Amino acid sequence: MKILNGKYTLRPFTLEDENGVLELWKTAFKSTMSKELFRWKYLKNPYTQTMMLCVTDKDEIVTFYGGIPYLFQYGEKIVPVVNLMDIMSHPMHRENRIFEKTAKQFMAYFCSPLKRDGLASLQESLLLMYGFPGEFHYSIGERILNYRKVNQPLYLTLSLGYSKDKSTPLYKKNRKAEVLNSIEFKNNNWFEQDRLWFDNLWEKCKQDYPFSIIRDSKFVNWRFINHPEKQYSILKIGSSVDGAFVVLQINGSKATIVDMFMSNYSELFKDVIFAIVEYLTAIDSHQEIKYIETWLPENHFLAAHAIEYGFQSQDEPIGIIPTVSLFEHSPTLEWVTSNLYYSMGDGDLL
Repeated sequence: MKILNGKYTLRPFTLEDENGVLELWKTAFKSTMSKELFRWKYLKNPYTQTMMLCVTDKDEIVTFYGGIPYLFQYGEKIVPVVNLMDIMSHPMHRENRIFEKTAKQFMAYFCSPLKRDGLASLQESLLLMYGFPGEFHYSIGERILNYRKVNQPLYLTLSLGYSKDKSTPLYKKNRKAEVLNSIEFKNNNWFEQDRLWFDNLWEKCKQDYPFSIIRDSKFVNWRFINHPEKQYSILKIGSSVDGAFVVLQINGSKATIVDMFMSNYSELFKDVIFAIVEYLTAIDSHQEIKYIETWLPENHFLAAHAIEYGFQSQDEPIGIIPTVSLFEHSPTLEWVTSNLYYSMGDGDLL
């Protein structure tokens, strides 16, 4: 689609556009994204591609609007929902409002329920868009793209207290965690029982998550084990019938719960916290890890369980605003706000 008298063209991403998108990243964000990270995020994920570009008549890519079209549980249905990320525009071309035009073309092309010709006709229309912008980008999207706030995050921390002799954490031992280390598993095939464990856990617990990324083995494998730059520990706690998984990232004095998934059962959550603390104690012989942190939707049962077992709510430190943009075929804002589950695992935030 040509705009502004043919000066620009709006079109979906093709494989030949990779270098141009990475060059735009350098210009827009004053930093670099590696090819490995870009390919992992957009080309090697287990979903489809939803990226719209604005290209000049000299074949320079000057706007990128897109993200990862996760598969979501939506009641009894499975639907594609795009997590917007890496949205960017060249500062020398913004006077023509090409960002807004590119975003609206993205919505028309990928989010319309109408039949389309070409590659896009092979995929179901996106149910809605969501993401985690900061205040500046949210204000732009609110003004021109119908961005709306949904259930906001609680930033929760748990101090790892020790007994007087500094040798034993102030938690009793309980269920042990089986650990899948992303370093060890990155270049190896999973054992079949590991895949089945995650798939069975999802099936067992999904009724407690009316609107969430399908957190099965396919998602865990791509998002955490095969990440090209970050290292995670994935804790399998209990069985796939009555257990949980937790994804941890350790950095200095803090251990971050990046993602977690389990049924809505208070005693199970307590067992999960025991298992996490026991794991951290085992790997941290010098007791350098001082606290656990996590982000959870303010109205979710996991946040309520966390507060029940000692997590403290703190000021949110990075300024994210969970956001959606809805269409005529989307559920209502009230329903999404009441039912959406997200974690830092949804985006490439941690």
